[in-house]
Amino acid sequence: MDKPEFSAFLAEHAKRHWDSHKTPYLLADIPSDLREEKSIEYKTILGEQRLKSFASETSETNNYKVVQHPTQRAKVGLVPHDVQYMFPEEETRHEKSGVFPRVSDRRKTVIDFLRLISELSVEDQEKISIPVGIVSRLIADK
Repeated sequence: MDKPEFSAFLAEHAKRHWDSHKTPYLLADIPSDLREEKSIEYKTILGEQRLKSFASETSETNNYKVVQHPTQRAKVGLVPHDVQYMFPEEETRHEKSGVFPRVSDRRKTVIDFLRLISELSVEDQEKISIPVGIVSRLIADK
């Protein structure tokens, strides 16, 4: 397989993946797909050239484009050239995994809660009693 054939392989897989999943064909999936379907390592085709660099250089002439996650540099994929795609915003760690939030997330949660309390009427605020020791334990670095 030469570089033009490899470009065609990328274009075909980007379109097929988009049509079936409506998500980018991730560059991380290319090596295993290429090995499985063609029994070839992409490095034998590209040599020292990086996969992302090759995909970027050949995208316009091969009807696909490279999309990259705004904060996760390793999350790079291919979509058909006419598709407008942006990676979705990431959920916070505790929303995804169900684990307790990190300390900085805990502080933010406590501060957000205190801001909500400040929006209550004075009468309702006078009914709330939270010992300072409890608040300090909630935001402590542990």
